[in-house]
Amino acid sequence: MTTKVPIKLAVIDPSDTGERRRLGYDEAASSVTEYLVRGAWDDSGVLRPIHTQSLMITFERPVAGDDTDALKKVAAETGGALVVVPSDLGSHEAAMSKNGGYARTALETLFATGIRQVIVACSEMHRTGPPYSEARFEEIKKELDRLLAKIGYGDAETQVIPVDLRGDNIHDRSSNTPWYRDATLDEALSNLKP
Repeated sequence: MTTKVPIKLAVIDPSDTGERRRLGYDEAASSVTEYLVRGAWDDSGVLRPIHTQSLMITFERPVAGDDTDALKKVAAETGGALVVVPSDLGSHEAAMSKNGGYARTALETLFATGIRQVIVACSEMHRTGPPYSEARFEEIKKELDRLLAKIGYGDAETQVIPVDLRGDNIHDRSSNTPWYRDATLDEALSNLKP
């Protein structure tokens, strides 16, 4: 049996801050993080580890992307980050705003604190117009690629994945996004370097 290498991952998911639940985003799972681990929160509120073929991934408790103090603390203790960014019109623009959007702030803070492995999950793909829009994903991906390059990230350090709380591209490839051929969220996590 192969020994699994441990890695700790920071999670920046606005749905875990309670705000998106308040706004009515409570679906099959209340966040990408919860769906990813299929309810793996233990009684003390800690995520149980996910085991990939070669890694044992433990998670820091999700933080709001605009809480730079909490981000700095979490980043100092982790080897990578999962940043969840909404894809729906309006929510995405707010998250990426130059005036304090949580996703932009999180990505800048993570880089400044030394986090070089980042997975960006573009969530709420069913809320794009039309649902699961390839054009919308490509628009978001180009914006993220430009921002990530401007911050200092290289292509090999980041992945942008279209996901949905219904399971699209989280564990398995989705028939809703036949145009997307890159890694699922599970595969991206498996490819993290300890």
